[in-house]
Amino acid sequence: MTNDDLHAILSSYGIDQPVLTFLRHNENRTYRVDDAIGNSYLLRIHQPVKETMTGPAAYI
Repeated sequence: MTNDDLHAILSSYGIDQPVLTFLRHNENRTYRVDDAIGNSYLLRIHQPVKETMTGPAAYI
């Protein structure tokens, strides 16, 4: 997942001009997200250690 992907995801939640700061990666990738009006959020994305640990695929 690229920063462009993350920006697209955040914009779908109405977070304008997000600034991402990578915090940590273990079984989750975590980012601090600061928006244009001074709000801060924590973004956590589950990324399994092994492929067999993934959940079912979502189809849209």
